[in-house]
Amino acid sequence: MLSFTSPLSIKGLLQISRSSDGVRRLLTGAGTGGIAMILNKVATIASAVIFARLLGVEGYGIFAIATSGMTIALIACEFGLPSLLVREIARSHVKANWSRINGLLHSARRFFLTACVLAASLALVTLILSGDRIDVGQRWAFGLAFVFLLPLSGLLRMLTAALNGLRRLAAAQVTELALAPLLALLIVGSVALLGVAGLQAYHAVAIQIAASATAVTIAGIWLAHAVRDGRNVPPAIPGHRALLTQSWPFLALNIASLLSLQIDVVMVNLFVSNEATGLYRVASQGALLAFAGLQLVTALTGPYFARLHASGDTDNLRRLFRTAQLLGFLFAATTLGAYALFGQWLIGVAFGEEFLPAYPYLLILTAGFVANHAFGPSGALMSMCGHERKSLKIMWVAGSANVIACAIAAWAAGALGVAVVTAICLASYNLAMYIAARKNIGI
Repeated sequence: MLSFTSPLSIKGLLQISRSSDGVRRLLTGAGTGGIAMILNKVATIASAVIFARLLGVEGYGIFAIATSGMTIALIACEFGLPSLLVREIARSHVKANWSRINGLLHSARRFFLTACVLAASLALVTLILSGDRIDVGQRWAFGLAFVFLLPLSGLLRMLTAALNGLRRLAAAQVTELALAPLLALLIVGSVALLGVAGLQAYHAVAIQIAASATAVTIAGIWLAHAVRDGRNVPPAIPGHRALLTQSWPFLALNIASLLSLQIDVVMVNLFVSNEATGLYRVASQGALLAFAGLQLVTALTGPYFARLHASGDTDNLRRLFRTAQLLGFLFAATTLGAYALFGQWLIGVAFGEEFLPAYPYLLILTAGFVANHAFGPSGALMSMCGHERKSLKIMWVAGSANVIACAIAAWAAGALGVAVVTAICLASYNLAMYIAARKNIGI
């Protein structure tokens, strides 16, 4: 039975402090993460507004499908390594095992960049062979996304994962949530103020590339400072087979999550139109604001889930999960209420009247996130406590069902049907994950 009881108390925080030597870092990370999350959402929504107005519905749809396609490739190229890095670096850092930490970072980076080269080569060959079926603007958008944005996005995620594992929670939250969106807003805002006309989808991708490159540079400097104690320790480089054996369950989890959270945009583009994709993208970006609360608490508590589970502190693990569950749900429910009251007005003012048809999608998708958040960060808890293979089965069943259902819904009912199916899948898979977490971990 769903319960929001036993929130984390001051006594519980002190117990976590003694058991994991980290309450100060947790609270600092929470404060910084909250600010970073606000900045992220403000910057993301503001950038989306400017991009949408500059590109128009069709151009914004092309930009959306190019970045969504890149995201799909990113999941494959990462091979689950960021999630593995958070867990394994957190465990190694407890023992000051810098040799293993350095080896993990070296091998993960080398494998990822190799995969990016292969993915970019395949994308370029596909674009060349597509002939006149894809116009020049779309070619440039997809080409830039796969050749440049793909490796930069993955490197940023790995740097964030390493910072999280090293308990640099404040730096990790700024890196993951604020750096790239704020830089992108700065660039596209400057373009708009300068009155640059004729902006195309590939120009928007180029702006994202510039922002990501700057964010990677800053995050790299922060990570170099975080590992200074082990800088001269020779790395114990794991073999690719050993590394991938550990990371592939996280890859499968990420693919299943992608099928649940990203495939809807792709299906709208395949079965409806570029215009519908632009509208749906506006709604999905707005709905992701409801996801932000759980995203933040998951990023902050993930390393502590691993530490508390490793030390056998089930009581504080349960308290920490309940707190994350409550905070994520309240944030999502508040967001849905605000959209129900002011959603149409916000879309009209921000994006213009041509985007008003996105309002029903916005409400439906946000409601899906509210239902999802009612069951807390169950997937993250399972992964950080070593049960990723069990949660993998749940995610794949849900993800596969979502792909099939979205395809049918897009064909039969258009973007509205896709939104309904996506919302149902968001709620269903996290309910199943919550039940599994209660059974296997005892939350």
